[in-house]
Amino acid sequence: MVEKLKTFIKDNNLSFKEGQRNTNAVILCGYALHINKTAKDCKESVKEYSSKELDDEIDRVYFYASTNGYGKWWQNENAKKMYKF
Repeated sequence: MVEKLKTFIKDNNLSFKEGQRNTNAVILCGYALHINKTAKDCKESVKEYSSKELDDEIDRVYFYASTNGYGKWWQNENAKKMYKF
């Protein structure tokens, strides 16, 4: 179920149009890791923007974020101040 990711995207005004993909993919993938969601869940949550390029970007970013502990950042107070979740 990707509703939590869709709500996060909407509440934080994230867009996945060209030119905004990388930054917002990092935010989405980090948050997804925090709530134990997968790259597949991330791709499903942005289906309205879906393209091969976006799917590839999410796969690449999710792998990097998981390897580098990006999910842990969401546990600190700064995350709660910066994003609605």
